[in-house]
Amino acid sequence: MEKIQGIPLAEAWRRLQETDKLKVLLKVFDYQRTWSSVSFSRLGSLYYTEDVHVSPEDYLYADKNGVHVQNPKFTVGPAANYEWFENGRDYANCDRGPCKLRVAGLYQPNRERKLAAMQSYLQVLETFLPKDPNLLKGHIWHSDFHDENIFVNPERPTEVTGIIDWQSTYIAPLFDHTLDPLFFDFPATDVDDNLEIPKAPENYSTLQGEEKATVARHYLDKCLMVAWRRLVKKKNPSHYSAIMFRNSVIGVFLEVSRRVSEVGEANARALLLDIRDDWQNQGPRLDTDPIPFPIEFSDSEVAEIESDAESAERGMDAMADIRRRLGSSWPEKGIAEHEKYEEVMETLRAAKIDLMKQYTHTSDDRATFESYWPFKD
Repeated sequence: MEKIQGIPLAEAWRRLQETDKLKVLLKVFDYQRTWSSVSFSRLGSLYYTEDVHVSPEDYLYADKNGVHVQNPKFTVGPAANYEWFENGRDYANCDRGPCKLRVAGLYQPNRERKLAAMQSYLQVLETFLPKDPNLLKGHIWHSDFHDENIFVNPERPTEVTGIIDWQSTYIAPLFDHTLDPLFFDFPATDVDDNLEIPKAPENYSTLQGEEKATVARHYLDKCLMVAWRRLVKKKNPSHYSAIMFRNSVIGVFLEVSRRVSEVGEANARALLLDIRDDWQNQGPRLDTDPIPFPIEFSDSEVAEIESDAESAERGMDAMADIRRRLGSSWPEKGIAEHEKYEEVMETLRAAKIDLMKQYTHTSDDRATFESYWPFKD
């Protein structure tokens, strides 16, 4: 194991001039262009050959010229990406690869609805996957590419000295990777395909103090995001196409479906219903004719999905209210700081009482609420 010199980019990013930030982005782009230039024969993660027992492959990867390369030292084995292991999924007895991509009140989750959501996912998958073959090739990618994992020279912060945290790296199609750097301070979904150079607000000159500084930061952050996207679109088109697909409503559905145990099947099924209702605009086409929507819902299924989505939204509103009450004391990953523990628990108890008054009306309601309440004394 090698020790990386320097400091995390997070410690330097905010004090860099915009021109220096662009220099860092160019280096980040070079990394990602290199990763996207090599496509693997299977999806999974990279291992030393002697460490896994998998069937042999015809070739390990194709280089940027499309030449098939075999390297007996390495092979593709089971996916090590954290999505396969977090939130209890490490106990699931399932096939993690390697594989080839082949195409052929408050809400109460239950097994039947989760299975229905996953069945719907399987029914639409072939239609929803991108038709561009370049987006279906497997690429190795850093899956947690944020500014704490990028190290820079403290004397020359535009000089990247190394990247850490490669242990969950895996091989997957481009649209399944995080394609925009995670250290941008501007929402990636707020930049569309026109990529017009942002304009400062018309009232900028009249603003004062902190308000003016906040508007300036927002404007410059958007300029950086647009500059990044313009660079990717011009220099690495398949990377850009994957960004556009990932941010489309179909791309969002595919991501939500992979994380249904966290995001919830109610949201996944409701999003699928939205896609169906706007299929004329969202769906792929054969020549000029749209491909038929691949699944039919009965009236009772539609009513159930809409009811579940409303209940899930109320649940998210309730959790947002709890987060608002706790503010900076919110127990990230379920852990409260020792000196704030009693304060946090007192706030949670008060929130629980208020929510039960709002959402429970019978003894059965209260028993159900108690069983699902995540913050136990």
